[in-house]
Amino acid sequence: MKLCPSCRTALKIGKSYTRVEGDQSSETPTRVYLCQELYCRNPACPQAKGGQAVETVEHRVV
Repeated sequence: MKLCPSCRTALKIGKSYTRVEGDQSSETPTRVYLCQELYCRNPACPQAKGGQAVETVEHRVV
């Protein structure tokens, strides 16, 4: 579990998307990543008030 660096509250997944790299050419290997943007869930935290992701985590799928 990831924690907010400002208030130490557990982060929540606010956005999830897939990122692909190397698919422009058949000579390069294609890699697929699941990306998750983590946001602070504490409404009193300055990180949450900014509306920006605190951290983005990438998991390689293929």
